[in-house]
Amino acid sequence: MKVIHKDEIDETKLTKDEKEKVSILKLSNVGQYVEGVGIRDGSFYLIAQDKDDQMYLALMKNNFAMLNAAEERKMLMIDNEVQSIIWQKLNQLKKNG
Repeated sequence: MKVIHKDEIDETKLTKDEKEKVSILKLSNVGQYVEGVGIRDGSFYLIAQDKDDQMYLALMKNNFAMLNAAEERKMLMIDNEVQSIIWQKLNQLKKNG
């Protein structure tokens, strides 16, 4: 498996096949496995180079989905806390008039 960081993409050092795969992954969602290509993990492109890599990355997509769901829950909890604080402050301002 080849791992390429987005800031370290050197077109001259990538093969034509790797360039094509990175281009495809740039268009995909984070954590979305593209069969026969690889998966994008935030700032990294994980390029499948053989059948074992493809199988591993296909299994990893489930982990990415779970991590994304957990992250969304965290963000929702934070948003709810912020909204609660805002309402408390607004109510205090109304009382103090």
